[in-house]
Amino acid sequence: MSTYIKVHKGKRKGGKKQGSRVMLKPPQLESNIRLTHKFRFTATAAATGSSINGLCLSGVAGVIGIFINTDVQPIAQAFRLKRVSIWSPPAAQGSNATAAVEFVGGATGLYGNREFSDTSVSTSQPAYVSCRPPKDSAASMWQDPTVANNILFNITCGAGSIVDVEMDYILTDLNGSNVTLLSAATAALGRMYYLALDNGGGGGHNFVPVSLNTTF
Repeated sequence: MSTYIKVHKGKRKGGKKQGSRVMLKPPQLESNIRLTHKFRFTATAAATGSSINGLCLSGVAGVIGIFINTDVQPIAQAFRLKRVSIWSPPAAQGSNATAAVEFVGGATGLYGNREFSDTSVSTSQPAYVSCRPPKDSAASMWQDPTVANNILFNITCGAGSIVDVEMDYILTDLNGSNVTLLSAATAALGRMYYLALDNGGGGGHNFVPVSLNTTF
């Protein structure tokens, strides 16, 4: 609890006595560095239920090459998803387009999956979905990316779709237990990269970051 002392000042001409409070010690603060950012990706191919987990978000927020063409280290140690948006164009003139985001439930039996979708039959307008993680879903909570198989949501969209992912993340403060190294075949030592949305496991990727330096 902060401590204050009230300081009395002299009267102003024709007015009442002024008072102010002086803080005797610094206020408490959240020392972790927390950032909020919206990352954008393009789908190089159609996706049906592509899974995104905590490791994926770890690579999205930024990584640094620590071994040449081998490993990269994430710069953030915890994540909280805020919103996912998809614009999915028709595959061909006159065909329909589908965009969907399925949020994975929490503990078994406590919360079921919820899916948000839009199927457009327009010849010119994309299907569009923009949604926040439902309350008590796995994706609505702060994530430790070291937890294995923590799938947060699944994406369905057509080739050429735009996917926006907005999230909060906390920069690491050398707490090594909360950072898992990721694989990157072309990373240079000490260089900053941003990985694909679906590249958390170091395998193939489909959702490529827009206007950010990446490893492929």
